[in-house]
Amino acid sequence: MGKQNRKSGPKDKFAALPEDFKDAMAAAQGSELTEQLAGILKAELQNQAAKKADGDVKSAREALGIATKVYTEATKYNSLKAGFITRVLADRGDPTSVETIRLGVAAL
Repeated sequence: MGKQNRKSGPKDKFAALPEDFKDAMAAAQGSELTEQLAGILKAELQNQAAKKADGDVKSAREALGIATKVYTEATKYNSLKAGFITRVLADRGDPTSVETIRLGVAAL
């Protein structure tokens, strides 16, 4: 049997927030909401500045870039070649689509 799509509705993107926070913010006045938002945005700026200053994060990011460069370049080149072939097919009026071909390749 194949997979069944079990969507039970839209995901609550705020599910990770504590209920008491959501209740407090829903009941807050405009000025309190603005104050809370300013505090959160300030904390995020500090968080991003700390991340940027963290030498370990910078080293890890550089190492990741080096380690994945060969794959990234191959992906770009393959995408470029596929795009060119798609254009050639379209110019010839061939109804073959890249998605159809991808589905065929994925089935292999």
